Amino acid sequence: MARILTLLPGTISARADNDEVVMACSIPMVQGYFSVADLQQWATTLEEAMKSEKNIAHRYDLESIYFTFQAMLIKHQEQHEEVISAAPSADDLQAYLASYSSYVAQ
Repeated sequence: MARILTLLPGTISARADNDEVVMACSIPMVQGYFSVADLQQWATTLEEAMKSEKNIAHRYDLESIYFTFQAMLIKHQEQHEEVISAAPSADDLQAYLASYSSYVAQ
């Protein structure tokens, strides 16, 4: 069931039925899924593009995207560590780590 909360006057938080954030601090949000490898590659591309961008507005946008990707990578690392520490069984942990390391090694 979707949930909508008024946290402070004028500050709304909303979650969809699948518990994904739809609005936080009265700002509409979207959640998406990217592979970690893609995020790392895009961050590297943005680093290079930011160096050569002469238009200040575009450079600011590129930097915003870059720092968003970096924050997503940090969040991924936190979630990865959480999964490792909370794995329900040794077999589950082994399967997760094997899959994770296989993908990262590509």
